Amino acid sequence: SKESQKKLIEDVKQATSNTVIIGEVCRQIDSNQIQREQRKCNLMINKIPETNKPLSGKEKKEHDMKFLCENLEMNRSEIKTCFRVGAIVKNTQGTSLPRPLIVVMKDEETAQYWHDNGRGYRVRGTDHWINPDLCRKDREAHFLLRQERRNRMKAASAAQQQLHPKPTQK
Repeated sequence: SKESQKKLIEDVKQATSNTVIIGEVCRQIDSNQIQREQRKCNLMINKIPETNKPLSGKEKKEHDMKFLCENLEMNRSEIKTCFRVGAIVKNTQGTSLPRPLIVVMKDEETAQYWHDNGRGYRVRGTDHWINPDLCRKDREAHFLLRQERRNRMKAASAAQQQLHPKPTQK
């Protein structure tokens, strides 16, 4: 009958659509896993000053390596390479903000040492932050977790204020 044909066509469309969606999700998961594997030896360090001198790429890299060894006490033999990521952005004073520095360590154990001190680790006495180099999906997930934690803390603080209001001064 005509209705059973329509039903069959709809079922085929649905199955095909689901197959396409499942394939796309699998490709995205594979892509994220490949990126995680490629970044497992990477550190992302924020607020490392960039040189304003007109240097070549190799000289800029050498400047960053020197900074890592002298200021963050990293061992040069444990660093494979380093490079800046992101666009140069000017702040309100017209100076450029330092771009994040990706440091590729020689092996996973060394990267793990810094990661253990990382995850938002602020280097002693400085304003430099060491974090893992995450793929976009992981960064988005971490951001959502931080937002959720802030919302829970705000709600807990508001509940605490209702239970124990501050006395008003007369």
